[in-house]
Amino acid sequence: MIRPHRLHHVLALAFAAAVVSACDISGVGDGSKPEKLEIVRNPNTDLIDLGGDVEQYFLCFPEQLQAVVTFSNGGIDSSGLLNQRVLWSTSDPAVVEVSNAAATGGEVVLIPGSETQAFSPGILVPRGVGTAKITAEFIGLSASYDVEVREVDSVQINKTEVKVAPETGDLLTLTAVIDGYSLDVTQSPLWQFDTDDEDVDDIATIGQSTGVITGVGLGGPLTAKADFPLCREDSKFGDLTATVVVEELTGLQIAREFADAPNDELIVGTTEKLTVTGSFADGTTLDLSGQVRVESSEVEVVAPGTVFPQFLTALEAGTAQLQAIYGGDDENDEEGDTDPPEVRSNTITLNTVDGELQDFDITPLNPTITTLGVQQFVATGTFSVSGETRTQPITRGVVWAESTLDDKATTLVDISNSSLSAGRAVSRSIDAGAFKITASRKLPSDDEEEEDDDNELVRETVLCVVKPNTPGAPCPPPDEDDETAP
Repeated sequence: MIRPHRLHHVLALAFAAAVVSACDISGVGDGSKPEKLEIVRNPNTDLIDLGGDVEQYFLCFPEQLQAVVTFSNGGIDSSGLLNQRVLWSTSDPAVVEVSNAAATGGEVVLIPGSETQAFSPGILVPRGVGTAKITAEFIGLSASYDVEVREVDSVQINKTEVKVAPETGDLLTLTAVIDGYSLDVTQSPLWQFDTDDEDVDDIATIGQSTGVITGVGLGGPLTAKADFPLCREDSKFGDLTATVVVEELTGLQIAREFADAPNDELIVGTTEKLTVTGSFADGTTLDLSGQVRVESSEVEVVAPGTVFPQFLTALEAGTAQLQAIYGGDDENDEEGDTDPPEVRSNTITLNTVDGELQDFDITPLNPTITTLGVQQFVATGTFSVSGETRTQPITRGVVWAESTLDDKATTLVDISNSSLSAGRAVSRSIDAGAFKITASRKLPSDDEEEEDDDNELVRETVLCVVKPNTPGAPCPPPDEDDETAP
């Protein structure tokens, strides 16, 4: 198993005050006696099963274990309080340690750099490559758990230089490579600025668990660092830094998603995404899509999104001019509030036209990706506009779904319906397979107030997922019941 553990959660637990339950967990009466103790790994949506006979952990990435007690009446206790009463031990502390509550008399594992602050009970702390057995004991019950500790192959930061303007942001990310798989571990370290300057927050802030850099005031350079407390001396983790500068924005540019649309058209009832790009004096650029406001000259014709202003919705036929605006007076008159100088983008014109959807298709058809990979699907609609045929992407205007080829639910692949990532399919496991991808769109019925469930367009394709370096195979795979298949 591998899961990029959110280290900030672990450390937050370590700082939390211990609260011991006043209940007598040893049982009350004949129906609630503890009968079984188990050790489980905390569930997490980022958990990825790499196979193997034992649970795999990785140097520099501490993880939470959870003790689970089953009672004779069928009840289960898996609370964090239980971890504080369990005695945790390891067969080889040179490979892995597990922290205990001080009251248990077990080993308390200190957080690196601290003489008083410890990891919370049940936190597994990898120390060296190898195998070990973790044991938990609780009022006469015992459970063991075999683990293997490995090294990650490499860790990479997505950029080493960040330039933002006041009230804008950029994102630092981390990728760990393990057995040829690339895994997002952005939330695993503690992100911080490597400085003792108390005024650093007047220049920029950094999300400790997210790596998001936000400009506050002009200044820099600052050094943003991804800190792995367990591996500060490890060369793989020692230089995960980026230089951060906050400068004044000098230019703003917007561009259409459907730049090749004839006559600057956008069909009523559909959406389009604007790309907003900011620029600095030295020519450096920054993606500001969603970070600045967008104005429409005719909001009843084209309306920018409320939450995501870069998404435009064509509401009725007409013409509207769109412009993005950064800075300027935000009408906040609180003491100390300063507004960056206003910068306006170019203006684009949208001619919204009525169109009737005739059909749509999805592309690509039957693609193949590697496990843990990503595939972007696009839905393209065919419309009748004033008697002429028009095509326009409607990826955000259909409902996407995933399933097995025999229409059963699956968690191995999922496809997004979010405006930000519609049509984006992701392999969530190292298991190979073939999956059905479906897009559907209801058409208006004769009764304008009701939708006809039978009047629906549905299109399907197959997404094949293979192991890395696997020889090519047909997609979709041949039907085993098809006697004509080779």
